[in-house]
Amino acid sequence: MRLRWKPVQDIGQYYARLARQVASDTRAQFGGGLVIGLALCILNGIVGLIFGWIPNGGVPRTAIIALLPYAVLLVVTLLFNAVRAPAKMDNRRTVRIGLLRRSARRRFTELRDAKNGELSRLTERLRQAEATPKAPPISVIEQRRRDLVAEYLKPFDADEIKALRHVLESGQVNVQQLELRFGGPTAGMWRRLLNKGIPTGLVKADSRMLRINPELVNALAFHLLGK
Repeated sequence: MRLRWKPVQDIGQYYARLARQVASDTRAQFGGGLVIGLALCILNGIVGLIFGWIPNGGVPRTAIIALLPYAVLLVVTLLFNAVRAPAKMDNRRTVRIGLLRRSARRRFTELRDAKNGELSRLTERLRQAEATPKAPPISVIEQRRRDLVAEYLKPFDADEIKALRHVLESGQVNVQQLELRFGGPTAGMWRRLLNKGIPTGLVKADSRMLRINPELVNALAFHLLGK
């Protein structure tokens, strides 16, 4: 039976990270002691040669015997760290994933809250717009009347506008009431309204009574009372 091995992506990178992890842990645990041990061995060999404690040709054997425990300890430490390294790498990966998940969850919560806040503001604005009373649409004819009345009012001064408003609110007034209210006969308000309002059809007068043209009452009320 032939086994078919499936290729594993990034396996080289994985073992490279594993080797770096083992080397880092070993260096942290054993690096200082190894340097000190080597220094002591070299120093011991030099001192032994100087004082004749080590016979000629015995230096290599002495160095090997001195370094052997360190070599064994180094191998054991490497094996120990090689066993622990995958778990440490996996734990670090789990912590990193957890941080990314919390960051993504926090970002999602912020976006959701911002979206809900925007929806709430739009809903409130829509509710206010629906609750605000809307002006009823006007016909083309009525809009035309408003435009005409706006032109008719241009020659009138402020006192004459007040007099027109009084006539509009009263329905109709006679000459005595109008002159008495707006400065007496010398003010000539009756004649002023007739001279400016009769030619355009804005006002009508009969039997010494003055009133607003019924067809233009609403348009005049829009300009004098509605604003």
